[in-house]
Amino acid sequence: MENAESLKVDAATRQHIEEEVGDVMIYLTMLAEKFDIDPIAAAHKKMVGNVKKYPSHPPR
Repeated sequence: MENAESLKVDAATRQHIEEEVGDVMIYLTMLAEKFDIDPIAAAHKKMVGNVKKYPSHPPR
């Protein structure tokens, strides 16, 4: 699918996507709890690292 097409999905496809997101959230929540990780803090930390690893403008 092209980007624009992927944003316009039918109701059944949207429902399937929603169920998959739910599955991922359940697994992520269980994993974070098991290892005492704050998932929001982990995401912020990862985003900071990604900016350094993949800068939008290469150093001169």
